[in-house]
Amino acid sequence: MSTVAQTASPDRSTVINKECGQPHVLLLNDSAGVVFVLEEDHIRIDILGGSRGFLEHLRRSWSRLQSPGYLREEGVKTDPNVTSILCSTVELYPAITENEFYWIDNDHFEACPIRVRVRRNAVNIYQQQE
Repeated sequence: MSTVAQTASPDRSTVINKECGQPHVLLLNDSAGVVFVLEEDHIRIDILGGSRGFLEHLRRSWSRLQSPGYLREEGVKTDPNVTSILCSTVELYPAITENEFYWIDNDHFEACPIRVRVRRNAVNIYQQQE
């Protein structure tokens, strides 16, 4: 027996945000760190900016993961060097798609555009049968 969780959406009828629903385009360099975090009914994108080298990228990413602002606990300030965006849909387009591929765990993956979106109220809860 399965049921679909029904949660009431918060009333946003009084919120006025002219940028809501408008597409935003960000051009990122190859060394920019991008972190996707699912927060309730939206996606938070944290952009760490470019690094000059691989080791600097690893250091910045590791310090970001250890920072208190990464998990967004209440009352904790976020890193001012990180740009955060809240959205419901994200589309990623690689700069080069022709003859561009990556080997991950000995599997071949082509570079291609992707779309990520939040599916609200799409959680199935399975009750245990006694």
